[in-house]
Amino acid sequence: MFLEMGKALIRKGYTWMDASLTNEFNPQTNKLATRLGAYVYRRYREYRLRL
Repeated sequence: MFLEMGKALIRKGYTWMDASLTNEFNPQTNKLATRLGAYVYRRYREYRLRL
């Protein structure tokens, strides 16, 4: 998926993309993004409280 998305972005002339809303509970997506050159510059956390 990332490869095809990257190819489409390059064809359209984009030079960067923001993937900041990947979930920290999805380690495979984050690992793949890191391998492709992405880096963490902002971290969002989800907190749950049972009411």
